[in-house]
Amino acid sequence: MNYKIGQVSKFLQMPSETIRFYEKEHVIEPDRIPGSKYRTYSAEDILDLVTCMKYRSMDFPLKDSISMMQQEAPERLGRRMMDKYEEKCGQIDYQRLLADYAREKGDRILSAPYNKGNLWVHHDEEFYTIKDTELPELSDVSNSKKETSIDRSEASAGKNTTLQSWIQAAPFSELCLFPQDEQSRFGFLMEKRCFDYLHMAKNDPVSVHPAGLYLHTVVESSDPASVSHDLLQPALFFVGKNGFQVTGEPVAEVLVRIHGRDSGLQLLEVRIPIQGGVGMPSETKP
Repeated sequence: MNYKIGQVSKFLQMPSETIRFYEKEHVIEPDRIPGSKYRTYSAEDILDLVTCMKYRSMDFPLKDSISMMQQEAPERLGRRMMDKYEEKCGQIDYQRLLADYAREKGDRILSAPYNKGNLWVHHDEEFYTIKDTELPELSDVSNSKKETSIDRSEASAGKNTTLQSWIQAAPFSELCLFPQDEQSRFGFLMEKRCFDYLHMAKNDPVSVHPAGLYLHTVVESSDPASVSHDLLQPALFFVGKNGFQVTGEPVAEVLVRIHGRDSGLQLLEVRIPIQGGVGMPSETKP
C-alpha cells in the first residue's frame, strides 16, 4: 500500500518540507505517479524515515545517519552507538556539575545578606586561584601580527593564555579579589572538583590553596573593582583573639556584583587560611 505525502506527514508528525528534503538527500526514494508531479510513499519509505529520525534524535549528523542506514556493517554501527554513549555520559556529567554549581551558588547568595559580618571556621577542600594586576594588552591575546611590545616575554604570553583559559571556563571560574593595603588585585577562583573535571593545568601562575581550616566572612564593598583591607579587620581581630595564625593570603570571592552607572555594590565571601586556635590542634581534620 502506498501513501500520499500528507498522510505520511500526519502519521510521522513530520513537515512535508522535511520529507521532501530527505528525498533530495536520498534517504527515501518515493515512486512518482505517471503523468503528474506527485509522489507516493511505500511502507519501506516510512520505515526509512523513522530510522533516520531515530539517528537524528540522537544528534548524529545527517551524513552519518544516512551512512548508518545504507552502508555500514553492524559492527561499525555498534561502535558508533558506543561512541555516542560515551559522548552523552560526558554531557550528563557536565550538566550534573552545572546543576550542583547553580544550587550551591544560589544557597550562598541567598544567605550572604544574613551572613554579612558573621565569622565562621570551615574545613575547605583544596581550591585554585589565578590573579593578575591588570588586564593583558589586546596584542597579547590576539592573533594580530602587530606587536606593541618588543620585549614581550614568553612568561607573559603563557600567563595570558592561562588567564584566557580560566575566563573560558565560566561559570566555574569565580571572579575574586585579593585584598591589599592599597589596591586589590583581581583574579579567578575555582573549586577542585571543577578544576579536575575541566582538566585545568596546574602551571604558573595558578596558585594551589591546600585543604584545611579557613575563616570565612561576608563583607560588602561599595567599590565594584576592589575590596578594602580595612574590611578584614574584624576577621583578623578574631584570628588573634582566638589564638589562630594566618597561614596564607586572603581571597575574596565575588558572590554578588551590581555595577550601575553611578553606584556599585559587591558582596564578597572572604576566605582566610588559618591554623591553631585556642584548644585546637595545629592541624584539624575535617
